Amino acid sequence: MIDTVYLGIYGRSKIDSVLNCCFSQQLCTEIDKSLYYGQKDNEDFYQATDQLGIFDQNSLITEDPYKECLSEESPEWKALLQITEGIERNIPSNGLVDESYRFVALKSNTADGYLLHLIPIYRGAKMINKTLGWKIKDLLTGQMGTAHVPLTVDFDKASSLNLDYCVVTTFRITLDDSQKLLSATEYVWNVTGHEYLFKLHEANRQIAKKIIGEFAAHSDGFLVSSDKYQVSLPDTEELFAVVKDDLRTINRLAKYRGGADDFDISKVKAANEKLNSVDRVLINDEKKTITVNKECIGTFTALIHNLLLERLISGDVEIPFKNHH
Repeated sequence: MIDTVYLGIYGRSKIDSVLNCCFSQQLCTEIDKSLYYGQKDNEDFYQATDQLGIFDQNSLITEDPYKECLSEESPEWKALLQITEGIERNIPSNGLVDESYRFVALKSNTADGYLLHLIPIYRGAKMINKTLGWKIKDLLTGQMGTAHVPLTVDFDKASSLNLDYCVVTTFRITLDDSQKLLSATEYVWNVTGHEYLFKLHEANRQIAKKIIGEFAAHSDGFLVSSDKYQVSLPDTEELFAVVKDDLRTINRLAKYRGGADDFDISKVKAANEKLNSVDRVLINDEKKTITVNKECIGTFTALIHNLLLERLISGDVEIPFKNHH
């Protein structure tokens, strides 16, 4: 059961504030009924956790949901510490309107701490001042360029709710005797949403840009197949400008650690042929080149990861990717 609802405000490099919305228990109960975890049919948190695998490096490439016990070295730890400290301060929002709101945090108390369900507020969400409070319009504006159904959420004293809350991450927080963060387990229901919320994608952008440059320069380890096909990228700057806000493409490029230069070219071709013609990369056997542009960059990021390549060939699992036609 949701006990308290908070708004998180990001500064340039850290979470500045976590504010208590001061909602009634009745309103928290209504919100609780609207939550789901990654997918529409995951409405029960405890049942949904049973379906999660343990985190490994492939989790960030395949975007399969996962769970992980965090440590102080985890990239989310510092932000999570700031969130828990903000919750402890318990500062009311007082109907403030702020364009920097980054997420909604929903707290559910447990015997030794609490569960914290996080929902990102995507860029483009509008904060509109109202007489009785404030309003977030189009709270979820979509990921990877694919819009969710627009939402309007009124947090007024006489609240009118139209909720479709997709939780992207849940933390199981354990507190010490002084009510400070002791340990945390994260349940990531939506990988791209999670990385957006914690600004992990911003570091990945620079890594992805470097990876694109390595393929364009035909560097060692950045060829495709044991037959050494070169990747032709006509305009790397234009390509990066197109994909820099495409979280899935950026993530898969940033997580590339080599290996495509050992692939069998016949497997690459087989996977490519499984796709619609508009989504295929152009493979030229005579010149041993693979031409990649914005129309097929999403396809390319799937083809260079062996696990995704095998899934494309088998057809057992649909691989989500985005091309920019």
